[in-house]
Amino acid sequence: MSGITEHRDQARRRTGRMRIPYLRLAVAVAVLGLAACGRAEHDAASDSATPPADDSAYTFGPASPGGTGKFYMGREIPEINGPPDAAWLDRTSREAEEHTEKVAANLDLKPDDVIADIGAGTGFFTFRLNPLVPDGKVYAEDIDPEMIKVIDRRKANRDADNVTTILGTVTNPKLPKDSVDLVLLVETYHAFTYPKEMMAAIKTAMKPGARLVVIEHRKSSPPNNKLEAIPKAQLVAEMEAAGFTLIADKDVLPVQNFLVFRKPENS
Repeated sequence: MSGITEHRDQARRRTGRMRIPYLRLAVAVAVLGLAACGRAEHDAASDSATPPADDSAYTFGPASPGGTGKFYMGREIPEINGPPDAAWLDRTSREAEEHTEKVAANLDLKPDDVIADIGAGTGFFTFRLNPLVPDGKVYAEDIDPEMIKVIDRRKANRDADNVTTILGTVTNPKLPKDSVDLVLLVETYHAFTYPKEMMAAIKTAMKPGARLVVIEHRKSSPPNNKLEAIPKAQLVAEMEAAGFTLIADKDVLPVQNFLVFRKPENS
């Protein structure tokens, strides 16, 4: 992982971005979102009411290194210093480091599936998935207006009419209700400051029986902030608490867990 860490640090130095605490970023995104949501394409149904945050679901204590001092089901939520840099998300070494081509190959997609790429960033996975669902759709969701702009520019430069961008919030991805066949969370769940609220909103957007794919670093191969790597048992427990059932554990990625969950048919 030392090489990956070095590449990440180099990418961050090249961009010269300030490191902004994620909670302050969330406030900025909420304000900017009022102006930016008109630029992001989305169905009218995506403007669903955002449920209020439920702080009773969380406990608070001293923060450990890299942590926020906010705990969910015993797991400390890591400090996220601003959104990932575009250079880091699109680095040329990513395929070799993470074997990203195996993600799409193991999603078992149908041509008319509707996919939600939550925390889509620059659209790294969005534009690898949209050709696989020519009769379906990919919702590219992010809480950062700048990332939405990047995806919209890339969409305009390629044949990607089935990609729809959505500017979400830290508690609601703003997806249309009962619309999604598959939700993809790649290195995204650990960054949720309100995981209970986000997963409830994601579940509402999923069709009965829809699948949820969660990809996160293994505890043995963490990124820079070790709290970003969630133990598999903890990840399963949190998804089960949100009402999902584990249906597959795919051991196909070198440094990440690849877990597939299902929303019950009767919910």
